[in-house]
Amino acid sequence: MNTVIGLAGVCLRYGRNIVLDDLFLEVSAGEVLALLGPSGSGKSSLLRVIMGFLAPMRGVVRLRGELASDGSRILLLPEQRNLAVVFQDLALWPHLNVWDNLAFGLRSRQVDRGEARRRISHMLERVGLAGKESRYPGQLSGGEQQRVAIARALVLEPDAVLLDEPLSNLDLGLRHDLLDLFVALFREAGTTVVYVTHDPLEARCLGGGVALLDEGRIVAQGALDELDPQHESPFVRLVCRHLRQP
Repeated sequence: MNTVIGLAGVCLRYGRNIVLDDLFLEVSAGEVLALLGPSGSGKSSLLRVIMGFLAPMRGVVRLRGELASDGSRILLLPEQRNLAVVFQDLALWPHLNVWDNLAFGLRSRQVDRGEARRRISHMLERVGLAGKESRYPGQLSGGEQQRVAIARALVLEPDAVLLDEPLSNLDLGLRHDLLDLFVALFREAGTTVVYVTHDPLEARCLGGGVALLDEGRIVAQGALDELDPQHESPFVRLVCRHLRQP
């Protein structure tokens, strides 16, 4: 299969603290991968390495086969990687309305105005925000802000979307509704996705594969239901127990 994101032997330290330890990961085109790990396991740091915000000490990052980072050398800047990211705090521009939040990235990529208008109108319709184009983030509910954030990412038609626990601040019912919407959008567009979460049930709702990250290493990868409940990793065993709970 066509690999969109590939990491091999990636190591990252913060001072003496090992954050990523000889990490290997591949994400194929159209794959929705849940990156599941406990707090402090290196999930957000891994996304930042993929985005190009951090340079690893060792190892390589390839995007669609092109070398993006080689050890401490960043060969492709973040804006050259054709990736979109949705942070936990969403990072919406508070002084821009909904339309302009979506248009900002398209302008920076010099997308034709007519094409940008078509994409934005379609995406706002798909996320249920048609008619709210002139509202500002502060005038929207938490769920509506999440819809703006995912629309802003997908409207760029990137090679992959990286999401860093974007729904963690919402109540359970709204989280499930938005997860259903996200999954529908990903499938419709054939988007390649890396979705960071600490919740095995949220990972299951995504309906794709899972990579379990613990102490800076991918300790298991595949389908959630195929995880070994007797795995040598305590974290993998914990996830299996959690999934068996009624």
